[in-house]
Amino acid sequence: MCSDINIFITKIVETLRSFIPNCDIVPEQDQLKIVGDCIYCGRSKRGLPHLGIIIQVYDENRITGAINCFRCGTSKTLRRFLFDIKDVLTYYKIKWEEVEKRVISVEREKKRLDYDFNFSSSKLEMEQSSFMEMLRQKYQGNPKNLKRAAFLNLNAFQFIKKRLKLNHQTTIFTAYDVLREVRSKCTFNDGRFYLSFGGVVDYIFTPDIPEKIILKSDMDVSMYGESSFNFILGKYIKKKNHIEENSGYYIIKDSNVIDGEPDTLNIYVAEGVFDTLTMKYYKNFFNLSNIGTIQHNIVNTYVAVCHYKINTFVSKTLRELISGTAKISESINNINFVLVPDLNMNPRKYVTRLYKSIEKDKYDISKILGGKRKISAYYLDVFNSSVAGKVKDVNDIINNSKKKNLKNVGLIEIF
Repeated sequence: MCSDINIFITKIVETLRSFIPNCDIVPEQDQLKIVGDCIYCGRSKRGLPHLGIIIQVYDENRITGAINCFRCGTSKTLRRFLFDIKDVLTYYKIKWEEVEKRVISVEREKKRLDYDFNFSSSKLEMEQSSFMEMLRQKYQGNPKNLKRAAFLNLNAFQFIKKRLKLNHQTTIFTAYDVLREVRSKCTFNDGRFYLSFGGVVDYIFTPDIPEKIILKSDMDVSMYGESSFNFILGKYIKKKNHIEENSGYYIIKDSNVIDGEPDTLNIYVAEGVFDTLTMKYYKNFFNLSNIGTIQHNIVNTYVAVCHYKINTFVSKTLRELISGTAKISESINNINFVLVPDLNMNPRKYVTRLYKSIEKDKYDISKILGGKRKISAYYLDVFNSSVAGKVKDVNDIINNSKKKNLKNVGLIEIF
């Protein structure tokens, strides 16, 4: 094998080792296997590595390979994956011209990844088996209630999956996992289904014409008692539960922190639940390098404020940060607000309203910028989405655009 290609492989592998959390590299005779946390869907709460990468030598000057996530289903050639992390490669002094020269796409390598990571697959199967046993114990002696709970969770998950165009496999395990992650719960009452997010926003469904969805897991079929379930969540009305004013936000969090303390807090503030969830699941597809630098341990907070209260939320949070009443880790020294507007809003109004709120609260912007923490604010430039057709918000963008086009959507700095 040519020494130049060896040097290139080493550079790529060391970059992936540094960039991908929970990374493990397994050399084999004719290829390298790499597993770690997925850069697209985030870290498993239980620390299970679910992104698989294969790197193979194609000829004396080139390599090939592919990636696949067993959690969100993202599957790409190695070349396409490296394009997605182009900024990371630049940070580690790997030029894209070198990648173009050295990496070739071979479709068959992407296909074989479905069954080539026995290590990760077996760990995932053990985790699923443990979860299923826990469910059986919870509903012991009451199989009817077990089936009802699984049915509600599968329907709720399937609705979220369709609305967000997720690649997650439809299984009972995944349904429970995602619903817990997004703080969502599905219930049935008075002939209607209620899908609640954080106890703040309800989607209310009248049962629709069933769509039969096949359960592909033997564990699911055994537990559910049937080989398919009926997906019946179609048309809905959305209702915001007006509880106490200060607690009427839908908030979820995640983190890329593996070791040590967080140093960066990114706060995404949107007008709707699914705009918020879009940022959670697609943030790595947008051009957010300003706030997503790989050397930082980042905690992400996603907030749906509803009814054009983005500026109110940001101003209130700034007030808490300046007064010291905000409950955040002392190790955090970078705080970034990302405002996610609907497309029917003029972004100048967002900026103007934010500054007016700051002025009304009678604190100087210099106190924000000159404190011990670096506080910045941006808005997501959804108006540069390169999307054909009519879209009204960021959730529409991911439903009407190819993922590769999302890189056209970046950040505009406010302060």
